[in-house]
Amino acid sequence: MGFVVYNFYYSTQIKTNVDEYKNKIETIGVEIDSLNNLNTLLDDKLNIVNTNIISINTEIESVDDSLKKLKKKTDEKVDSVDNYSFNELEQFFAERYGKE
Repeated sequence: MGFVVYNFYYSTQIKTNVDEYKNKIETIGVEIDSLNNLNTLLDDKLNIVNTNIISINTEIESVDDSLKKLKKKTDEKVDSVDNYSFNELEQFFAERYGKE
């Protein structure tokens, strides 16, 4: 008789523990789903940021190209002024800044 009571007591306790573990597993499953949704949102935001970075890099390359062309033109003008005679320099500055 004592064996039957002992068996009954521990078998219900084991069933209760199984139910507790099932609840924990369900809770963990909900947390995993929530984290997966959050991860998807973060991936979407990361893709948007990467697209913006590519766009900004393209703009930077365009500005760099423009600056290189401007520098080349400026260097050409400076080189041509270096070869001016005194009278040509005087005329250059008079035309550029006006005679005073």
